[in-house]
Amino acid sequence: MQITARIEDRVVRQSLHRLGDALPNIGRRRLKSVMTDSKYEASGRYSGGASYSVPPPTGSTYIRTGDYGSSFYLVQNEGVSYTLHADSDHARYVGGMADGTGQAAIHIGRWPNIAATVRSFLQTLTTEIEQDISAMLRSMGIGL
Repeated sequence: MQITARIEDRVVRQSLHRLGDALPNIGRRRLKSVMTDSKYEASGRYSGGASYSVPPPTGSTYIRTGDYGSSFYLVQNEGVSYTLHADSDHARYVGGMADGTGQAAIHIGRWPNIAATVRSFLQTLTTEIEQDISAMLRSMGIGL
């Protein structure tokens, strides 16, 4: 996004300063929201206990414990950056590794691949941030 403005009075200048101060917060808020949504989806929509949206294989007698879903968490890094973790011992086999590999054949197509899920959620991030910036500019009377 490119912002071009002609500064004619003090009000516009102050608005541009407020926009500059707000930009990191817009990005951080949107990124956290996207990463939170991708965590939920990648975990099989884990909602506590042993509750997942992924049905067990037909005829399976395995009793789910919730270990996989409960092992997902986000860490906020320096700047505007988050890391999604899944610390269960079997997470790499159920959802794959950070590069998208490692998912066991029995889980492919049933459980979300973690890397692919995060990538799909991040595709909308730029558009959402641009929409937030445009709305902020309109509220300041600048508009794009």
